Amino acid sequence: MERKFIVAEGITLSYLDNNKIDTPAIIFMHGNSQSTSAWLPQLEDELLNQYRLLAFDMPSHGFSGISINPYEDYTLSGLGKIMAAAIKQLQIDQYLLGGLSLGTNIVIEMLPYLTPKGIFLVSSSILGLECPLEKIMLNTIDAGCLFSDTNDVDGFKNLLMNVFAHSHSNKIADLFLQDYQNVKPPFRSLLLKSVVEGTYTDGIEAIKKIGLPLFVAFGKNESIVDPFYLHNISFNKWRNEVFVIPDANHFLNIDQPAVFNLLLFEYATDIYKAPN
Repeated sequence: MERKFIVAEGITLSYLDNNKIDTPAIIFMHGNSQSTSAWLPQLEDELLNQYRLLAFDMPSHGFSGISINPYEDYTLSGLGKIMAAAIKQLQIDQYLLGGLSLGTNIVIEMLPYLTPKGIFLVSSSILGLECPLEKIMLNTIDAGCLFSDTNDVDGFKNLLMNVFAHSHSNKIADLFLQDYQNVKPPFRSLLLKSVVEGTYTDGIEAIKKIGLPLFVAFGKNESIVDPFYLHNISFNKWRNEVFVIPDANHFLNIDQPAVFNLLLFEYATDIYKAPN
């Protein structure tokens, strides 16, 4: 993977690219206080590397820069506009667009600007009138550290212990902690403000209107978001299913990478073989 940079809406954004320019692409969006490292098990997967893989650091995350208009840009709609502008600049003809956790909200906000071939939502937290924040959140752990501009290292370490179904290598924990501490303020506080004020697209209505089949997956041991909240929502589900992966928590792509990667590969195969 090569780290590259692009300027979108006045913000320098960092992204990883495996440079398979002549193949259809899979584009990954991370969640709150993460970075491209949240997708490493996918970016390093031999099966998925048959496609062009791109993963972005959102503004104020990872190696990306900050906004000079944070009150406008550090909202769900603002982030969607910025990330969509970056992807449009790359002029990719065919791509799947996916997000993890908060990244699923960003994907929804990107859709008015883009025409992906397919969409995948992992540990989705999309909101709408049918599914407000209080309905989808489990409140089993304290995630307050993700919405404060002050780095609560102890709080974040405690959260980490509760969002994985397995004990992973120190490398993963260290990467997540580094990503958390690298977030530049006032991203987290302004993000919370925008969510509380409801300045976002009704994601439930958005997925109902999408003609594309959506690949949606949760971990069965999810500790942040109710893994069943989308089951009774009528939308175009890939294989007519919302996948609930056993022995996996919020970061199911890390807890069960072999299972998730195979599903994502099969989804990509189905989408790219489908008639236009």
